Amino acid sequence: MTRLVSRVSALRDAQMLRVVAAASALLGVVANRRGIGISWDSTDYVSVGLSMSAGRGVLDVTGQPMVIRPPGLSAFVAIGDRLGVSPSLSLVVVNAVSMMVVVW
Repeated sequence: MTRLVSRVSALRDAQMLRVVAAASALLGVVANRRGIGISWDSTDYVSVGLSMSAGRGVLDVTGQPMVIRPPGLSAFVAIGDRLGVSPSLSLVVVNAVSMMVVVW
């Protein structure tokens, strides 16, 4: 009987964790409903992602190779661009998934 109770409790905890993780992702989407905040470094990430998607390599806004920032976020922009998704929406999705993973 104790095993059954602990198993039901574990399932309930896992279900609650899923709900909280989904709620955090939803909050991330709601917080960015008017678009992401663009700063000077955001333009570099977006331009590098679009450059990668176009096959030109890791080039920033000025056309110079990006050597001061990691290309991970730009890779998500490039993948989104290849799928026909705007950079802004790609970054909102990355933000929401990141929030969900942090809670998970």
